[in-house]
Amino acid sequence: MDELDFEVEARPTSGREFSSPRSFMGLVWLKIPAGEFWMGAENGRDNEKPCHLVHLPTYWIAQTPITNSQYALFLQATGHLVPFHWENGQMPQGKGNHPVVNVSWEDVVALAKWVETEVGQPITLPSEAEWEKAARGGLVLPNGRNRLPKRRYPWGNVFNTRHCNTREAGLGETNPVDKYPHGASPYGVLEMSGNVWEWVRSRYEPYPYVAGDGREDMSRRNSFVLRGGAWNYQQELALVSYRNWDGSGEEYYNVGVRLVAPSLLPAGLSYL
Repeated sequence: MDELDFEVEARPTSGREFSSPRSFMGLVWLKIPAGEFWMGAENGRDNEKPCHLVHLPTYWIAQTPITNSQYALFLQATGHLVPFHWENGQMPQGKGNHPVVNVSWEDVVALAKWVETEVGQPITLPSEAEWEKAARGGLVLPNGRNRLPKRRYPWGNVFNTRHCNTREAGLGETNPVDKYPHGASPYGVLEMSGNVWEWVRSRYEPYPYVAGDGREDMSRRNSFVLRGGAWNYQQELALVSYRNWDGSGEEYYNVGVRLVAPSLLPAGLSYL
């Protein structure tokens, strides 16, 4: 069977709770309420099966990927290595509101650690489950039941070139992170399809998704998952269930990152 009707608890928790993180460097945090959602795809690729229910506690996710301007604040504060394509150490002209790219796994982990220190509570990369729920929506949304709990794209089941930046849009580069408001997810999260791939903290492992099986231990280097598609990839790779991965952790011109803040600190698992 491709669909599982049992509920998977995403991760054990220690009981230590956190609230919404304070505003910092222009990050807009959107609350993803506790509850279950469908993860994977019934008719997708083999690595997207089985489609199964996963329960997550409340968390907050950044509305957009980290922009060049936001990343520049991190660089100024820490002296971290500048992306290699920034000429003379300066962000590309006119692209302050575009997502930062050419950031490695180590770069984005260092960014999350810095933001965590500044806001005073855990900040990390999304898990695969957190990323997909934010893109697809839970079974119950703040305004009622999710009419499309297994939606293919953040906005619904039908692809629309006016809702995201994939190869079909013909832009040929990244776009400002607020360019496609109609492409928002049920929670208002932007840029979950197209523009840039996004690093997540989960290692690439088979489904069903079980956080406690070690895939969320960021201290164990392996192939980490990338989500969301990118400006130079076709629409089929921008599905909310599509799973890409990379084992090198190196920089790429079409890969960026967004951040999350958990409400419950996992017990026995390492975020950063």
